[in-house]
Amino acid sequence: MFSTVGLTGKRPLRTIRGREFNRVGTARCQHHWARNVHFIPLKKTCIWKNGNAANTVIRIRLGDRTACQHDGTAVVNESPLERSSGNRRRMNMKPREIMRAAWRNSFAHRRPRSNSKNHALRRIGAADEALEVLSRVNEREFPEVILQKANCHSSLWRYREAVPLLRSFLMRVAPHLYSSKVAKINLLAALIFLGDSEGVERLIADLHQHLSPTETPLLYGNYLELNSSWKIQCRLFYEALTLLDEAHRLLAKAEGTWDALLVEKGIAIAQSARAGKVLPGLHEIKGRAIANGQWEVNRDCDFHIALIERDLPLFEKLYFGTPYQSYRQRIQKIMTTIGLDTEFTSRTQFQWPPNANQKNILDLKDGALNGKPLDLKLGQAHHKLLLVLASDFYKPFPIANIFSQLHPGEYYDPIHSPNRVHQAIARFRRWCATESLPLAIEEHRGSYQLQVTSASFSLLLLQSTPDLEAEAIQLERVAKVFQTTFTTQEISEFLHNSPASSRRLVRWGVLSGKIEAIGKGKRRKYRFVA
Repeated sequence: MFSTVGLTGKRPLRTIRGREFNRVGTARCQHHWARNVHFIPLKKTCIWKNGNAANTVIRIRLGDRTACQHDGTAVVNESPLERSSGNRRRMNMKPREIMRAAWRNSFAHRRPRSNSKNHALRRIGAADEALEVLSRVNEREFPEVILQKANCHSSLWRYREAVPLLRSFLMRVAPHLYSSKVAKINLLAALIFLGDSEGVERLIADLHQHLSPTETPLLYGNYLELNSSWKIQCRLFYEALTLLDEAHRLLAKAEGTWDALLVEKGIAIAQSARAGKVLPGLHEIKGRAIANGQWEVNRDCDFHIALIERDLPLFEKLYFGTPYQSYRQRIQKIMTTIGLDTEFTSRTQFQWPPNANQKNILDLKDGALNGKPLDLKLGQAHHKLLLVLASDFYKPFPIANIFSQLHPGEYYDPIHSPNRVHQAIARFRRWCATESLPLAIEEHRGSYQLQVTSASFSLLLLQSTPDLEAEAIQLERVAKVFQTTFTTQEISEFLHNSPASSRRLVRWGVLSGKIEAIGKGKRRKYRFVA
């Protein structure tokens, strides 16, 4: 039987099984899907089927007005926008699909702004998905999309990819615009990271001419901080401290913010580098960065501590504890410049923590503890999550970043994707308890980080995160044992799989070009492509 409730927005009208409608027509309920979903007040009725919230008539803004039921039944209204074929197609979509479409396509319906979907995706750690969204926007019509793309690359330390985008944006916009000045600041940061001395000096002169401490104090403070960073890199410490003192006075009102912390970090680095030893101020900045969740500041503090003290173990920790390839190349370049041995960069594995007892070592590549296989299916959820969280020693992973690596090729759904990550983390914690592994996943403001909780336990990490597809990981294990030809039966016995699973694995290897078949029928064998 159907129950009918009016949504006129006059007053609370009726409560069904603990679900109350308030004046603006908001459904308050405990159902995970309909929680905090706002209804647009209508002169029509809201249909409840047996009091089930899953069948609620949901109205969602997509740049136009559409309405549908959870079971996909269309509800006709008076909106003229719904007469188009595109909107009629949306009328036949389920709310889950509509929410995903709204999240994925909202950027294309309006002029891009800083609070757009791309900005949200980048901030929550899904920069690659943000780039995919931006690739569908016309750059000629919206040049600021180019700047957003560059910001996505910069958030992943991919400055080499960001530089041409920033230069392209500067060619399309007028120099007096604020966005042009922002792009120049970002370009300066990228060129300093890449060590382009000619480009840095030219851009510093241009910014000094066009930026004003009175009109754009924040940008001018950022310019002074970046200029000082370049002076430190050139070992001109007195000039760097002069610039940082000016920036500190300019940003005095912004004490406690990100920009002020960067200036204080620069002062501590310049003073320590000039003294030739790490002063307590740099360790203090490092502690404040950890307390405030400024993970990249913490990473950069370790980089300069290792550089000042010529600390080879700390460089090794930075190298293997940073998943960004461009950052690793920077470490290797700096170490070569100052004459340190870079032998460890050629190793494929790294033990973390390095001072742990050698008796308890978990090899992440093979999923074996002290050479004995665990109940860990390679390439499945537990193994993937372990590889992802162990790839960065400094920065906790946001939910969106974890989801994109656990489920490559899927779009991040703000309604359901976080729950899938939470469930994967909960199952991993139960698995660690079952296997008696001293591993913990700690939360930091909605992000997650792997911790080793025992001094007698360590992880044998990989230099680079491998292909996380289960088939690729299994074939890599097979390739180590079967150097010549093999059959599906031999793979089944080695992997302890069923014959059907082994056949699917071999079929996947053939289709992906990793394996080639030899012979036909029952005599068919396989071998890996060189």
